[in-house]
Amino acid sequence: MRVIPEAATFTPFQDQAGGMFRRMRVAPRRTLLEFATAEIILPDGPYQGHRFRPDYQPWAKLWMDAIDSGQWNRFALFGCVQSGKTLAGWIIPTLYALFELGTTVVCGIPDLDMASDKWAEDLFPVIEGTQYREHLPRRGAGSRGGTPRAIRFRNGTTLNFMGAGGGEGQRAGFTTRVVVITEADKMDVGTVGSSETDKVSQMLARCESFPDEQQWILLNVR
Repeated sequence: MRVIPEAATFTPFQDQAGGMFRRMRVAPRRTLLEFATAEIILPDGPYQGHRFRPDYQPWAKLWMDAIDSGQWNRFALFGCVQSGKTLAGWIIPTLYALFELGTTVVCGIPDLDMASDKWAEDLFPVIEGTQYREHLPRRGAGSRGGTPRAIRFRNGTTLNFMGAGGGEGQRAGFTTRVVVITEADKMDVGTVGSSETDKVSQMLARCESFPDEQQWILLNVR
């Protein structure tokens, strides 16, 4: 009877099992600040081509530290023009949720007509400078020439633009635990006697099916 060497019998199995367990291993989740400094390359401005550093705008570290602390899950950011609040307060948290947390995001904007500009001028150039460009859609909404509203990335997450204009139905029917709103000051509020709640509250209601501690809401206000 032929004897099969022990190494030849078990090594292939060990190799397969080792590969399986390596694939199952989940990388530690980074904080928002760690994600920003490791992944984000500034696409324009005086530091174009450099990695994001919070000391370019010192308030940004305090902002991200507050989010990373886990003490709160709702945040509002007010800042003057050219203070960097669009990048640190809206773009980076949105990309962090999509690519680090791996979750779908509702992006609230004053009007859906702004979605193309917000995508093409703000979000797309930053994503294109990161490793996550491989997750960009190759056709349809969000691809070159596509008209964005609900952009599905190749990692399975979705960025859903939601406008404050139109009826309440435009802001219904989509559930997520992450809502990031930009230019919230341009969204009108409910009026006395109106059966509708204000537009921001309607957007935040997309989180209601999740427990409070799982919700993550950021408002970027001019």
